[in-house]
Amino acid sequence: MRVLAGLDDVPIDYESSAIWDAHEKIMVDLIGVADAIDPWPQVDAVFSSESYGQEMARRFGATAVGVDPKRSTYPVSGTAARSDLFAHWHFLPPPVRAGLCRRVVVVGAESSGTTTLSVDLHKALVSRGGPWDRTRWVAEYGRQYSADLQARQRAQNLSHLPSDSPGTNWTSARSAGCS
Repeated sequence: MRVLAGLDDVPIDYESSAIWDAHEKIMVDLIGVADAIDPWPQVDAVFSSESYGQEMARRFGATAVGVDPKRSTYPVSGTAARSDLFAHWHFLPPPVRAGLCRRVVVVGAESSGTTTLSVDLHKALVSRGGPWDRTRWVAEYGRQYSADLQARQRAQNLSHLPSDSPGTNWTSARSAGCS
């Protein structure tokens, strides 16, 4: 078996011969490109859970093979998912959901309200329910990263000094009027 992938953004209209012809041409062209690199026998089977699989098989002179047409394994069809993506979100595999998700990044200077804005946005999306209720919020990382980086640099800069040197003891620095 060989699996080919290509873009088919022709509208769907199962009643239109012209639309069927356009879909078929895309597939035939894709097969032709693949065959130019590595020739294979003609298409001999079309696997589908949808009734349109019969027509596609006929057009390729192949056998139509129904896969779970009663929807007992997965009680959703591609047609249903396309018509209401959010209602069928949980049926989509994680890589598909990841490709359809939108990520929002809030950027701003320190103390400009970015954390408040991102928390409020998260709450608003979760309150919508449905697939939105799985919206995640990620805490800001820059502030902690900067604090950790500064602490490491301070430790490196002070590691060569004796422990009783000025500036190595926070308490002595505070008592010297540096607070």
